[in-house]
Amino acid sequence: EHAASLLQPLELLLAVEESVVRDKAATSAIAVSKSMADDEDYYAKEFVGMIGRLATKEWFTARISACGLIPVAFSKMTPEFQTKHLEYFASLCRDDAPMVRRIASRNLGPLVETVVETMGPASLLTGEEGGVVS
Repeated sequence: EHAASLLQPLELLLAVEESVVRDKAATSAIAVSKSMADDEDYYAKEFVGMIGRLATKEWFTARISACGLIPVAFSKMTPEFQTKHLEYFASLCRDDAPMVRRIASRNLGPLVETVVETMGPASLLTGEEGGVVS
């Protein structure tokens, strides 16, 4: 019920420069999100909203955290949020900061696996030729 109040300080910690702090904050945020999973609207507004804010922050450290949280939350997102967060992730893969691109590449496999589990293998295909999404 009060999980969102925990996400606010965690969001700040997910953007700090120290990687150990970010990693622990990410673990905590995921644990908090599991308690929110029963209420889809609450989950979307609070946890998925936080990920979107992190993915678009100016500081690269916040964007690094978003790279690891998108695959975790993807299966519980609405189709609209799934599309938007796939766009965020694609943007993170092309980020100006090499550290963000490195972490995005580490999380690409788990994200693809989650996308296939959630949307089916056909979700990786596009166009009339059935080519892989670029």
